Amino acid sequence: MNTLSKALLRSLACLAVGAAGVSQAETRSISNPLPESAVVQFVVASGRTVHEGEALVVLDATPWLEKRRAAEVALQTALAEAQANEEKIAPLEAANAAALATAADEVNQAERMLKRFVEGDARANELTLILSAIDAKADFDRQQERYTSRDKLLASGCIAKIQYNAEEVELTKTKYAMEIAQLKLDSFEKYEKPQLIDQFTNQVAQKKKAQANLQTQCVKNVKAAQAALQASKEKVKSLTEQRDRYSQWLEKTAIYAPSEGRFYPGNPEQPEVKIEPGALVGAAHVLGLLKKP
Repeated sequence: MNTLSKALLRSLACLAVGAAGVSQAETRSISNPLPESAVVQFVVASGRTVHEGEALVVLDATPWLEKRRAAEVALQTALAEAQANEEKIAPLEAANAAALATAADEVNQAERMLKRFVEGDARANELTLILSAIDAKADFDRQQERYTSRDKLLASGCIAKIQYNAEEVELTKTKYAMEIAQLKLDSFEKYEKPQLIDQFTNQVAQKKKAQANLQTQCVKNVKAAQAALQASKEKVKSLTEQRDRYSQWLEKTAIYAPSEGRFYPGNPEQPEVKIEPGALVGAAHVLGLLKKP
């Protein structure tokens, strides 16, 4: 405390006067403007006549210098944090946009695959099976007609029994071929085609669900980043106000006479409270009285 020169203290000082329930026309109370500080010295002796602007009391600036330095360090840290949080927003939004674009492409691809199957592959497969069934039915009809015509030839003795039996075997084969072709067509239409459509439809639904979940997560991430940025900005504001408040207090480490008068250190209403150099006094504590001459 004693190492601080009066020149430093006075360079940080300004007028700070409190009037506490006493008539300004006759007596003014000189109060401590700081939350708490120690008295360095009373510049003038008790009862001496002082002029307006003359220093009366010097207060210790050390605690507030330390507090302001600590606030400045915390403020610089908060500013760096706020800048870092702000710099995260743009890359995060860009990453979200790229991820959402990829998800949209996957949905479109799944929808194209479904459409291609329904309007392309499924129709082509179905048409092939229909044509196969038609051909098999035509083969059976021709063979049945041929087999029926062999009845008359066999009865008239124009063909042998073995030839007749060969036509019967061929008729059975074409019948089986027709039935198999029809079964394949029925199976495709009743089972394979619906199952494949369901499979492609489910893929589309899954991609859309993933897209919606990603959209929700992206919104949450951006909101969280914005909330962190807002919190850091509020922290910067609070620390700035704290630093400035300490700076203002540092300007009040010397108290000057608001007008001409006689200065009397201490408070007559509390004579038991001794205010001497080194005494710790609280905010608005009366340090002395200034009476008009």
